[in-house]
Amino acid sequence: MTLLVEHRLSWTVARYLSGAYSGQIPASFQKRLRAHREYRTRRALAHAAELARLMKIFYAEGIFALSIKGPLLSLQLFGDVAARAGKDLDIFIKPQDIERAHKILWRESYRFAEHDASWTPKQIASYRRWSKDYAYVGLHNRVCIELHWRFFKNPHVFTLTEQGLEGCVVKTQVLGAAICHFDWETNLIYLCCHGAVHTWTRLFWLVDIATLMTKHTSVFDWNAVMDKANTRDARRALLEGVVLAATLLGSPLPEPIEQAAKSDGALQWRLRTSLRKMEALPRFDVVGGLILARRTLKMHSTSKHKIFSATRYWHPSFEDWDMVRLPDRFFGLYYVLRPFLATIRYCRRKWRRG
Repeated sequence: MTLLVEHRLSWTVARYLSGAYSGQIPASFQKRLRAHREYRTRRALAHAAELARLMKIFYAEGIFALSIKGPLLSLQLFGDVAARAGKDLDIFIKPQDIERAHKILWRESYRFAEHDASWTPKQIASYRRWSKDYAYVGLHNRVCIELHWRFFKNPHVFTLTEQGLEGCVVKTQVLGAAICHFDWETNLIYLCCHGAVHTWTRLFWLVDIATLMTKHTSVFDWNAVMDKANTRDARRALLEGVVLAATLLGSPLPEPIEQAAKSDGALQWRLRTSLRKMEALPRFDVVGGLILARRTLKMHSTSKHKIFSATRYWHPSFEDWDMVRLPDRFFGLYYVLRPFLATIRYCRRKWRRG
């Protein structure tokens, strides 16, 4: 049960076990699985209602808002808002509208989950440059929201201009709101990037990709999809996600994807490490960190993007600011202190895990 919850597959497994296999499963396990599924369903319904409510407010205020993943994707892929066990709502807002969207969420009784109101102007500017979202939690409904001004921390991953964004957005009616979201081709590229960035630590990300591939692969122009991914430095992530979904879950593997994957040596290394990582417990030691850093670098195809990924780790984070409070005139000292602060956090985590 712990693994099902960790990989967020309780809804999927419960659906299959409720049929012919139900008599072979211990009653106690079925009861726990059913209880967790009911809890997830209640949360998903609350998330869907809140998403529709907030999107109506954003649109009424003239703010472009885009739903990423979440209950809308769950409804489209599986016909059930509870099928994907997301923990929060991801909403993309254009960078110039972030402050307006923040004021709306504040007015709707949302407060920062991580962002500290005592951050200095330089800390806020650094966070906006090197991060991708603000995390909020509702005071009354406890719904978590991530308000994105870009899709990934590395701005070179899945890059979209405003013109390009408009060309890949469609609308779907949910609870009376016409919610903007990605078309299927763009959604596939995004989901592969998301899984690759997070090193496929949850299998339900591959279930999303496998389901999308099974439903829509026949209508895709795969050479055009790969060209689109290439312009966003997402080609290797696309290949990795589609190949892993086909290998582990039996989804279709289009010939252009298969041929491109076979000729990419860096991708083959990422595929091998991904499969090994899924078979073993995650490593929290130095070796595990080096493997993760190498995986990140091999995700990119250009030197400029690799350099950005490498240098990002040396920039101060909000964890550093929480440990040591410095005024803006001494902000540069965070770069000197960061290796020591990171070492202290690593030792603390290792001590807690025993």
